[in-house]
Amino acid sequence: MALPISVSFEINVKGEITGREYVGLFEAKTKTSVMDTLEEDRLSRRVLGENPKDASDDAKRIAEAYAYLQIRLIKFPDWWKEAGHGLGLEDLGVLAMVNNTARAKIGAEYEKLAAEADAAKKGLKEEAAKLG
Repeated sequence: MALPISVSFEINVKGEITGREYVGLFEAKTKTSVMDTLEEDRLSRRVLGENPKDASDDAKRIAEAYAYLQIRLIKFPDWWKEAGHGLGLEDLGVLAMVNNTARAKIGAEYEKLAAEADAAKKGLKEEAAKLG
């Protein structure tokens, strides 16, 4: 099995500050390029401002989530775009939910791939043992 190009997931969460219902379908890339990795880092530092090392831990987590999602998300609901791809949300929990769900879905695909690789290695060892 090859790693799929993308994963889809749905969000249905109520904002803890606004009480607004956030519902929508997202699609995220499972693989990124070297350029994507560099761009994710650049975006994170840009959000944090002039001295990113001096940012609070909360600010660093927000910037990291925003940058990750900017690189990974390829489809998203209109409200996500209207909310500045997460930065304009008043409900931090929504950004966290989208980020955590995207990471979990992508991580699950990598875990499946690793399990299949382990099974293939085991099968090869068994075949080699029969031959030797």
